[in-house]
Amino acid sequence: MTLFTIRATEDTFVISDKERRPQCHSPCLPVGKTGLGYMCYSRFISYIFFDLSEIPGHAKISSAKIKISLYDPPCLGQPPDYIGIQALKEPFRDCYTNYGNRPAVISHSLRKIPTHSATKFAIDVTDFVKAWHSGKYENHGLALVPVQMGTNGVILFHSSDSSDVSKHPALRINTVADGTCQKQCTASQEETYAVKKIRGFSKPYEIWNYTIYSYIVKNIGEKKIMVQLQFSPNNVDYLDEEPKIELLPGQSRIMISNFFARYIRLAFHLAPGETGEGTLKVWLQARQ
Repeated sequence: MTLFTIRATEDTFVISDKERRPQCHSPCLPVGKTGLGYMCYSRFISYIFFDLSEIPGHAKISSAKIKISLYDPPCLGQPPDYIGIQALKEPFRDCYTNYGNRPAVISHSLRKIPTHSATKFAIDVTDFVKAWHSGKYENHGLALVPVQMGTNGVILFHSSDSSDVSKHPALRINTVADGTCQKQCTASQEETYAVKKIRGFSKPYEIWNYTIYSYIVKNIGEKKIMVQLQFSPNNVDYLDEEPKIELLPGQSRIMISNFFARYIRLAFHLAPGETGEGTLKVWLQARQ
């Protein structure tokens, strides 16, 4: 069994009476309703997203729970006895999403969660995580929604922007080996690139789940090509890894990063003195 603890990548909330005022980096996530009756009231809806990319594709998920902690103060007015949780059909964005452009939810996914006196909540979301992992649902995150419209109160949770890191929302996923992943545990990718004088880049590969891999490049054109491996922790900031290598026409090279990083890619351009266009083929073959 393997336990993954994933912190919330993004979260925010919206208020129904402030459609054009998105919240930005709020330290808390409110859920509930304020106001009397069924006509004049304000709804508070919160959204949380967890990036599941570190869960191997072959993993079998046995359980998943969201851990969220009550804020201080924990409520405004009389807190509701229940809140709802739903899977999102569309993505949201902190500092942009407001009540007017809020994401749609998957209606049949609504579940009621009792709000008790504990300071921490452990919400079972195994079905949601299994659906995301299998591709049944696209992972756009979850909504925490009010379900008691006759109450007048809001419950508050710590967000990922709270000053207390220990109370940030977290998703804990337990996985077990299924023993049947011979094909699922392997990867084989092949790409071909046109190479010019201006520096170009190959498709990035996420390789940190692989126990062994080979990254092979071959010059299949008629021009000399310069190639250099790059690595990155976040698929945004890339660093060059020395040395830069010249490939003659027909020449191949196996390239493995000497650094532990999540992503790799290849930078390439024509060798000095070459003009026109060359051709480069790249293979990634890996096993988890």
